[in-house]
Amino acid sequence: MNPRNTPLDVLGRTWKRLDTWLARWGWAPSAEGLVWFLFSAVVLIQGLSRGFNLVTFIATFLLSMWLINMLVVLLAGKRLKRLECKRKLHGMVHAGSPVLASLEVHNPGYSSVHGLRVQEEGPDQSHAMGFSVLSPLQTQDVKYSVTPRARGSIRWEPLQVSTGYPFGLARRTITKPVVERDSIVLPMLGQLDQQRFQQWLRNSRRASSLQTRQRARRTVAPADFYGIRNYRAGDSARWIHWRSTARVGYPMVREFEEPPQDQITIILEAWLPDTEAELRTTWKREHQQNLAKLRKEYKQYGKPAAAEREHDLEELRVQERSVTKPLDVVEQAVSLAASLCNMWTRRLGSNITLGIIDGTTGLPAMMESGPNMKQLLPLMERLALTKAIPQPNPNQLMGELRQRASRSGSILLISTHASTLVDSLSQTLNRPVQLLDMSKQEQVRRFFNCPVQAV
Repeated sequence: MNPRNTPLDVLGRTWKRLDTWLARWGWAPSAEGLVWFLFSAVVLIQGLSRGFNLVTFIATFLLSMWLINMLVVLLAGKRLKRLECKRKLHGMVHAGSPVLASLEVHNPGYSSVHGLRVQEEGPDQSHAMGFSVLSPLQTQDVKYSVTPRARGSIRWEPLQVSTGYPFGLARRTITKPVVERDSIVLPMLGQLDQQRFQQWLRNSRRASSLQTRQRARRTVAPADFYGIRNYRAGDSARWIHWRSTARVGYPMVREFEEPPQDQITIILEAWLPDTEAELRTTWKREHQQNLAKLRKEYKQYGKPAAAEREHDLEELRVQERSVTKPLDVVEQAVSLAASLCNMWTRRLGSNITLGIIDGTTGLPAMMESGPNMKQLLPLMERLALTKAIPQPNPNQLMGELRQRASRSGSILLISTHASTLVDSLSQTLNRPVQLLDMSKQEQVRRFFNCPVQAV
């Protein structure tokens, strides 16, 4: 819902913008102090012009308070510069989920700081924390909630540290440089139906196994070979080791090690029909045109209610779906890969091999994880930094797959289109590879749902 537009709400937003504009000067009266100064000046002029000594005295007293506040906050600049501020996020940070953040303020000086306000203005959210008194050599910690909107690397915004002590009629503002390292927001986790997904995986594996057997040059062993034993009833004739059988005179078969059931190899192909910058530019241009049409209609037919405006904005999102759909499909593919990694890791004894084909440079194309959340974190961070491009190059991943791909378990290719890479992977590994086309939303929604959006 859009914010209410009552006169008090409009006045409050105007007052806040005025106070923010004055704070940019670094040392200036606050919004209250500006009104105080104008009122005192008017009273002083009236007292002097009409010869009212009492009125003149009161106006002079009010102006003196204003000047004293201006001088006090000017001298507080050195104490503000000495303050040390540090922020950090607690736990695993996923897009769209609130996470606990903390701000630690340390006063290394030998004089107290009164009426301290620390404000952070971010692209998505703004936070303001207040401290009544910060004693010498004291450290105070305040916690607040943050909800990141998108995955990837985020930069901390500079902090605005200010004080209006003692009367709040003037304010001294210092911009503190960023000392924190960039944080990584992990992909959003969706709702994954484990039973339906495994059912789809089994059905897809049967079809992929049939195609692979038809084009394979040799039979794929169901597990790791480690020895030869005597033939037993029920053994497949394909497992007979003919050279040993001819030597000893009775059937000998290969013996295989039973593979673990929780191994899975996930390969993510981040493909876009155009560059992400071009798609976002096209969307912004179309979105601005649609908003201009809406404003013109509102001006012509009258201002609608908040519910009607929300309905109109929802219709705009549907109209712009043709532009934003490729970006949304990429985000859903990354979220599905992250949800699968999260689900497999929470199962005891699970192993995950993750391969990513995208446009990032300097990052590994293939990674492995063990059965605990600490080992999963590097994989999730790699997914968070995934960058989709029109022509992803799979050569680096192909070389690592031949050496590191698990010999057992499923191999799943998650792609944003009907990729032909599945055939190359099957021939390279000589194993069936299941393709999950994220552009087929009807199929994906049967076992996975995630409200992630790129714009």
